[in-house]
Amino acid sequence: MLRKIFIGLWFAYFAYCLFFLISKREEYHWDFKMQYFSAKLLAEGKNPYNPEITRTEIGTPLWYAYPPLTAWFYRLFNLLPYETANLLFFFIKVVILIFLLFFWSKHFLNQSLEPTFLFFCLLAFNSALFLDLRSGNINLFEQLLLWFGFYFFLKKKFLLFSVFILIAATFKGTPLFFLLLLLTTDCRKKYLFFINSIGLFLGYLLLQYALWPEMFRAYLEAAQKTLVERRIICPTTIGLIYEIFDLLARRRAIVVNQEWQIALFIVIATIVLILSFKAYIILIRFGHENKEKLLLFGLCFVYALITLRMKDYAYVLLLVPSYFIIKNTSYQKIFPFLFVISILTAAKNVTLPDLGSVYLVIWEYYPLLLAYLMWGLYLREIFILKKPLITDRAFP
Repeated sequence: MLRKIFIGLWFAYFAYCLFFLISKREEYHWDFKMQYFSAKLLAEGKNPYNPEITRTEIGTPLWYAYPPLTAWFYRLFNLLPYETANLLFFFIKVVILIFLLFFWSKHFLNQSLEPTFLFFCLLAFNSALFLDLRSGNINLFEQLLLWFGFYFFLKKKFLLFSVFILIAATFKGTPLFFLLLLLTTDCRKKYLFFINSIGLFLGYLLLQYALWPEMFRAYLEAAQKTLVERRIICPTTIGLIYEIFDLLARRRAIVVNQEWQIALFIVIATIVLILSFKAYIILIRFGHENKEKLLLFGLCFVYALITLRMKDYAYVLLLVPSYFIIKNTSYQKIFPFLFVISILTAAKNVTLPDLGSVYLVIWEYYPLLLAYLMWGLYLREIFILKKPLITDRAFP
């Protein structure tokens, strides 16, 4: 009964979040707005990869950064007026999100839909799911395809795995990283699947270069420009390194050339890869009841640590791997602590509606709340002293 109440509360608050986003759709969904009108610009022969053109024609500082062929996806939405298309895109993403919650629970966590998992997904990684819905990005479509691919990987259906990873990579390219999972299998055709998949993706890019050479070169330049984002909207290892050295330059006049900063990133990425590979060797040698899942989820973390661009909403990728490691392994005993650590939000970037005020109150009165907690612990410690007396009386 209590489980159903908490699930009901989650869905009630989630519905409120959706209403909040819909009511502010003119302010939010900036990615979809840019991509919707960029598809129109491309159809008119204009260059949506040029920030000056998108600023003039669309009124946005953003620019299109996906391969030219992907504009046909948004051309489908161009059949509708912008307002209608915007709502349709939003509701499709909501359906995908709800589906993924059930899909993740059943096939990756081996459980029914649990309140703790729902709240974890809504709050973890600075509310990445909410950020995704707010931005209007294609990310949830990509996640759906990725997780279908991961499902087929666990089922050892490697051809279907390769197909879904390839489709997921059509927009941003980076999901190709997960084709490395093929090399960890004992499938006799793993190298064939891996090489063919890479070849097909290169063919997909070369086709666009042959059809639209100028636009394709513009796409490469536009994609490169997106690598400058950092901090809370794009927290990456390379961004953190740049931030630290920028701080040293401002506060201590210690200036380090960017080449050395990049070299440091390469060193850190290499260490991550070496340690991860050692863990993989140990996992293969000694085995584990969840070997494939540990391998898959571990690679998700490696991807997040070494990628050059990881937008705030892209951390949706890590929701299931994070929940799995704190709930279904030897860390179960400290699950509550790890759960709380995971859902703490960035103090200056509370993204969920109305929770900013709640967080302010919590931090303003944190000593008092901590006193209440300690008081409760003392009460419990005293109350349990009565249990032996009750036992002695009941069984003389």
